[in-house]
Amino acid sequence: MTRPKSDSRRRRDGRAPENVSPRARWLATIAIALVVGYLLLFFLARLPDLGGASRAEAILHILLLPDEAATEWFGEPAEFALGDRLGVLLPAAVFLSVCALVGFAVLNKIGAFAGLTKLEQAYFSSCAGCGIVSLYTLLVGLAGGLPYRALFLAPILGAAAWGLMRLWQMRPFRAARQQDANHVDVDPDARRWLWWAAPFVIAITIGGALTPTEFDVREYHLQVPKEFYQSGRISFLPHNVYGNMPLGSEMLPLAAMVVTGDWWFGGLVGKAMIALAAPLTMLGLFAAGQRFVSTTAGVLAALTYISTPWIVRVSTLGLVEGFSALYLWGTVYAVIIWWRENRAADSLRLLMAGFLAGSAAACKYPNVLYVLIPAGVVVAVRAWRQARVQVGNITTTDAERLSPLDWLRPVAAFAIAGCLACGPWFVKNWVLADNPVYPLAFRIFDGRTRDAELDAQWRRAHRPPGFAPGQLMASTANIAWRSAWLNPLMLPLAILGVATSCYRRLGLGLAAYALVILAVWWLFTHRIDRFWIPAMPVLAFLAGLAVSPGAVVPWRWPVKAVIAGCLALDLVLIVGGGSGDISYFVSTKRLLEDPERVQVGHQFLNDKLTKDDVLLTVADAEVFDLRMPVLYNTVFDRDRFETLMTGRTTDERRLALAELGVTYVAVAWNEIERYRSPGNYGFTDYIRPSLFDELVRTGVLAQALPLVDEQQRPLRYQIFPVAAASSAGK
Repeated sequence: MTRPKSDSRRRRDGRAPENVSPRARWLATIAIALVVGYLLLFFLARLPDLGGASRAEAILHILLLPDEAATEWFGEPAEFALGDRLGVLLPAAVFLSVCALVGFAVLNKIGAFAGLTKLEQAYFSSCAGCGIVSLYTLLVGLAGGLPYRALFLAPILGAAAWGLMRLWQMRPFRAARQQDANHVDVDPDARRWLWWAAPFVIAITIGGALTPTEFDVREYHLQVPKEFYQSGRISFLPHNVYGNMPLGSEMLPLAAMVVTGDWWFGGLVGKAMIALAAPLTMLGLFAAGQRFVSTTAGVLAALTYISTPWIVRVSTLGLVEGFSALYLWGTVYAVIIWWRENRAADSLRLLMAGFLAGSAAACKYPNVLYVLIPAGVVVAVRAWRQARVQVGNITTTDAERLSPLDWLRPVAAFAIAGCLACGPWFVKNWVLADNPVYPLAFRIFDGRTRDAELDAQWRRAHRPPGFAPGQLMASTANIAWRSAWLNPLMLPLAILGVATSCYRRLGLGLAAYALVILAVWWLFTHRIDRFWIPAMPVLAFLAGLAVSPGAVVPWRWPVKAVIAGCLALDLVLIVGGGSGDISYFVSTKRLLEDPERVQVGHQFLNDKLTKDDVLLTVADAEVFDLRMPVLYNTVFDRDRFETLMTGRTTDERRLALAELGVTYVAVAWNEIERYRSPGNYGFTDYIRPSLFDELVRTGVLAQALPLVDEQQRPLRYQIFPVAAASSAGK
């Protein structure tokens, strides 16, 4: 790796020397001009996600009408229900601390902490601990042990206590940082800039404790753990295709449900834990900057990441991309440390890296291509090259030489640890669903409940929409400036970091890796923007390189002013509602009654139905909030109601509903219209208003209940009592 030179020309405050070459001045001028042009485009471009407004207009609107944001913060009439948030955040923080102690106990036992600073040990312990607890929850759930709280409390708390004891016994840590010998901090007071992260961290943590509102979260990120908890085991879900995919992140809400003994409160605690992945990743970026470059680079990388509206958005909504990013950066960090230690046969660091890569793959299928395979290839290539160098070096002694096959030792360590973390998910799918990558690869493995029609629907919805040059340009624009939740600092500083930093080899390697992730996203996914979020820690670290020692753009007050200004604008957009729910201080009770968050139909069902009722929904899979037993299916599964009704007589239809104990049927016509809209997922033609008219006429269902919204308009959500059940109730 090329290291910054430390000579008489470099000033001790880290600023560029006065006798800068004309070429460097021209580069700095061009870089500044490009950044200014980019920022103008970034803030003035009109964005579809903002209703055609620009970021500048959205920010100006928030600044001119702060009472609108205040109303969302506190509700109307105003509340200050901070206790509702703290009641969720405190258990989440305790749970995450226990996970960190479990990770510390394991990593300390295998000797993976050698040469790591205190901050690095805390970071890697948290990452590994979450993966270990997630894996343990999966194994206990598969064994049917979810009803037994002691199975969680005894071993997890025991491992945490042992880790705490080991932490207490260790000698005090010194403040030494693992950095280049010629390291010079660009700004000795750079750590003070970390305080800029505080408002973003607060927004993420408080937002993470809010009740869930996002569709995917209520459909499977929390709904699937709820079903596992209620059934007492992890099993195949024929009605929810997403529930049979790797759900490593979702195991934390499941564990919280078991420990708290309540699916609702445990789900909120688990959602808050998922949000806390973002601050952990920020700490990992800061620690990596300190080790590999400078404190200033670490601070800027951390700030760039945590201030990105996309990160705040997915974290507060309860989406799991933040955990994918956490594991990805942990893997990258551990592999780079191993690479720089220059000991190819040392496998301890790679046990940690492999487990984190496998934990990423246990969260989502794309992480196999994003993390597990690329990291494995890097490890294999590095180990093979290092083995060749050492074997061919005639200056080494026989004891120091490596066998040509010794390169397999680190590769095996990485692979075994990776398979340990994610292998059980693929084995579970193979056993329960007859397909290790269910529902993918249907033509190879088939898969339980899948058929050619459902597979075609899945592939239409999840394949890339096309590969024309215009589509590539549109995707590039979305990544660069057109998405409403990007950070104005990330892309220009990342490019500057790669182009101008004297840490050229590190920058180019990470830039190549970021391009690999983006290429996989574009070539193999359906290109939802948040699917490339795992690349953001890499881009944020590259942004930190822009202010590394020797960079063309020095860390002076104009640069600080631009960075501070962008951070302030990001914060205004985030807390003004531009990146998600900002009902920070509204009580949970009011949030559950707010029709903008919980639809009127669901409120009615929760008020009207009891635990003895059974609800069958049609086209409504967003059912986490419902407190009664629910039979539902996702749009990518065979419709349950159609299966019960089609090809049957009136008596057979009544009997089919009675056998399942169904007392009410709810139909989400608004969702059906959305699914049937051009370019959407599609929905069965069997479900029509005429079908329900027939069922009411023949006495299978009673008349739909009269539901209206706040403006007294009929809802596009109908609830039909089952006629036989209704008569029995009378």
